[in-house]
Amino acid sequence: MHEVLVTIATYAAAADAYIAKGILESAGITCFICDENMSFVYSNDVGGIKLNIPSSQRFLAKEIVKQHGADMKEAE
Repeated sequence: MHEVLVTIATYAAAADAYIAKGILESAGITCFICDENMSFVYSNDVGGIKLNIPSSQRFLAKEIVKQHGADMKEAE
């Protein structure tokens, strides 16, 4: 059975999303970046660049990103 992916954070810049992704991957958490190819103008229209992870790892992932001080606009 496949696990549902959830968005744990959104970013205005792809670089910020990749920093958070690297932090999470180094902790062993699988993650994916969505909407990264939208230009800066359009990324706001689609809700920003999204960092998605398996739903079972969302609480751990949020804690890890916060501990590393990476900026994160939490998804609702």
